[in-house]
Amino acid sequence: MALLDISGVLGVWAVVVSCLILVITGAAYRLYLSPLAKFPGPKLAALTSWYEFYYDYFERGRFTWKIKELHAQYGPIVRINPCELSVDDPDFLLDEVFAFKSKLDRYPGATNHFAMDDATVFTVPHGLHRLRRGPLASFFSRSMVSQSQDLIRSKVERLCSRITEFQATKQPINLSLAFRCLTTDVVTQYALSKSYDLLDTPEFSPAWFRAVLESGEFALVGKHFPWLIPLMQGLPSWLIMKVNPEMGRFVANSEAIQEQVAELMDEKSGRRKLQERKETLFHYLLQSDLPPIEKTATRLSREGIVVVGAGSETAGIAMSVSTFHLLDNPDKLSKLRDELVKALPDPNVIPEWKEVEKLPYLGDKLINALKSAVIKEGLR
Repeated sequence: MALLDISGVLGVWAVVVSCLILVITGAAYRLYLSPLAKFPGPKLAALTSWYEFYYDYFERGRFTWKIKELHAQYGPIVRINPCELSVDDPDFLLDEVFAFKSKLDRYPGATNHFAMDDATVFTVPHGLHRLRRGPLASFFSRSMVSQSQDLIRSKVERLCSRITEFQATKQPINLSLAFRCLTTDVVTQYALSKSYDLLDTPEFSPAWFRAVLESGEFALVGKHFPWLIPLMQGLPSWLIMKVNPEMGRFVANSEAIQEQVAELMDEKSGRRKLQERKETLFHYLLQSDLPPIEKTATRLSREGIVVVGAGSETAGIAMSVSTFHLLDNPDKLSKLRDELVKALPDPNVIPEWKEVEKLPYLGDKLINALKSAVIKEGLR
């Protein structure tokens, strides 16, 4: 009996010592033997990704600003976690790393926490990403989008009427939400043929955008605790709605996209004929040259979910930031207003896009500057 007790204690100690050896050797490798060990940065960041998690979760997404501080302290190349470097040189990144000639795979650690690796934007292998990107880029090409100017014009007119309503009641308006409602309604109508009609909501649907924000925050948690992702995906919708109604609505819209794809797949197979046939992103992808394995219901629905999220938030926030800087720089606002008054004397008539882009200040200066700034900031 005594021998059994001794062997049990020794077994526990063996496990403890083994774990300590693994931790110590892992730490030594990250700090001194890793290929990234020669690059400057905080030792704690090199040791564990929880350094990043602290700033992103407990400091509410402040890691981006922390990286800027680290560059000021350590220089243009900084090690920000055990597996990643941050390079503060957008021109180098554009010309070398992300150049069109580059055939690099994406870093899996930057995408796997979204659990949508079959969507184009989160695809890791370069070849597969290029294959998936082809028809998607064609659907959102300049010529295709130009054919939907009436759709965009109608949504802009609805936004203008809502602004007039607020003006009449002398109530403040949240333009950030209003712009994101505009872009969400445009992209859902264009890609899904089913507008969410957020512009018609009384306060521009703040609950919806809080849910979008929370989904992004969960992705930050999932990056460091990946086992939480399948756990959350396994929860029933009714439970999510009860615990967090805002997130529940986001999940409900995602499920609606999945149902739309399922209906289309039934139609394509002949099992069901839809009452009203409209050209959507899913029609376009199914009719493309993609191989059958890339046309499954799961992949198409995730493509739609990503398109709605990315297409609404990015453009809406860009409009908000542009408005802020115009208001913060009265000389630029005055210059833009003078140009628009001369070029568009009737404010009730929204011009064609080809006319707008010819304007020397709005089309050539502001829009192109905005494109460049978005690209460069996205690489930081």
